[in-house]
Amino acid sequence: MITSLVLKGKYTIGMNSQKKILVEDNILSVEKDIPFVRYRFESYDQEAFDYIANMMKQFAMSTHLIEINLDENSATTLNYLNNNGFNMAKYIYIDVTDADVEKGELNAEKMNQIAFVKDLNVDRYMLRDKSRTLDLVHVKQFVKQIKSMYNIDSNMIGVCSSPLSFGDLACLTAVKARELMSIYSTVADVALPSANHQCMNCCGCIRYKVIENNLSAPAEGGIKKSHNKSKDNTGETQKKASAKSSELKTLFEDFI
Repeated sequence: MITSLVLKGKYTIGMNSQKKILVEDNILSVEKDIPFVRYRFESYDQEAFDYIANMMKQFAMSTHLIEINLDENSATTLNYLNNNGFNMAKYIYIDVTDADVEKGELNAEKMNQIAFVKDLNVDRYMLRDKSRTLDLVHVKQFVKQIKSMYNIDSNMIGVCSSPLSFGDLACLTAVKARELMSIYSTVADVALPSANHQCMNCCGCIRYKVIENNLSAPAEGGIKKSHNKSKDNTGETQKKASAKSSELKTLFEDFI
């Protein structure tokens, strides 16, 4: 099962001699099933960087992506990665609040912080929806604001944690995943995600599992359990997500 991992902390992931791991009740092959390992830490220090370096060795067949909150430490994090040979994708997450939506623009502090990271090899900027009122009209305004001030291409800006996070606006669509893999993957024979793997109920990202605790290694020779109900629902979920993606893409293209 092609499934990425989202790590929310420095957790240990047990691996058996067959290079397989157990996530929830799914057995995944480290060499065949995991296109991306994503790091979603609140902040990054030396211990976090050392952990990521070790994970990049453990999951050598995967492409790695770090999610960085936009704040006063963002540039320091990016500079460390760039100066210490971390061959990984880098996303910046910009929180959007009801106050931003009401004003129709990102506040000066956020815009100033973007100035410090825009030349540090950022792969994408994600507007993380922390509001109750964000809509496509305001997304368009924020995208234009960032583009006009810093000449950042609108295609490099998306929306996360929102009902709008489908189609091209999602963090990691299959198309975006393959693009990043072509840049950062160090191996040729890897699991390539397709549109069939964009089946998250919450967004248009390729399928992922969130890791929030240490994982024990599966038993040797373990067999992946079947999930008929989940499998049956996947097709219907994909159809709904695809329809939502097409609708949002059409509306967004009309705006930009």
